Amino acid sequence: MEEAKAFLKEDVLSHLEMLEARSRNLAVQQQEGLLQQERVAELRETVEVLQVSRDQLRAKIATGRAARQLEEESDTDDEDEAPLSPDEETLMAIMNARVINLQNMLQVHRLAGFDIKVARPGRAVCFTVYTAFEGIYLDTYCLDVDIKQIQISRHNIPPLIPVAELAEQYLRQDIPTFLSMLSRHLNAYVGRKYQIDQIKEHFGCSVRIENTLCSMLILEYGTCCKGVEYKFIVALEYRDVTRCMPTKVTVTFTGEGSVPVEKRQAQHCSLFQQTPAHTVLQMLKKKGHIIGKDTKQ
Repeated sequence: MEEAKAFLKEDVLSHLEMLEARSRNLAVQQQEGLLQQERVAELRETVEVLQVSRDQLRAKIATGRAARQLEEESDTDDEDEAPLSPDEETLMAIMNARVINLQNMLQVHRLAGFDIKVARPGRAVCFTVYTAFEGIYLDTYCLDVDIKQIQISRHNIPPLIPVAELAEQYLRQDIPTFLSMLSRHLNAYVGRKYQIDQIKEHFGCSVRIENTLCSMLILEYGTCCKGVEYKFIVALEYRDVTRCMPTKVTVTFTGEGSVPVEKRQAQHCSLFQQTPAHTVLQMLKKKGHIIGKDTKQ
């Protein structure tokens, strides 16, 4: 009897030691997993920082190329210009003073998104507008302003941006306001376009663009609610074309309605009103609210 008890005790101790060893191994594995996750997070942050730096360098390179091209074209035009009259020289002196004052203001206040360069001394200046969305540098635009005529002589701004109307309203009286309004239009346009590009690249939902200004978008995606599949149709309307976020959002769905799907409809509508479209789709995908085609990772 005593031998049986001793054997049983020894077996229990052996089993406990085995469990303790497994527990230690599991703790080590969990710690290693946490360290690996932290390392992956650090690497992702590093990649994001490098991507931002890359985009900034690309923007600077594009700006330099555009500015050199405008300057070369301007130098060619100078050869055919007639001498200035005294009144014209006085006007250009005034405009040159305004340019110098604007350069000083840009430097003092460090206005982000703008740059100014004298393209032709005494005759023209070149303004550069940088655009970005969510911290990512996107397109760069340049426009050459003739000081003699006080008008834009050439630019690479998309024709759908009302640059002529903005110049007529602000250029002669208030150059900083002109640049600010132009920047708002350009940043809003490239911001909407960026969201569309992200949706097309990373999601399987349908995207329909109603106009070249990207001010009316139609998105379609499938969702499953309480075991029933629905197709959600989202209309994003940007009545204020100086904004990246829609002014009106309409979400409809196909099929018979129910309390759960109508609640989800309201939730999706609220998200699209407050958050960029591609970010909303990413959030819905993680929650399992989007079904259908696989998305790219």
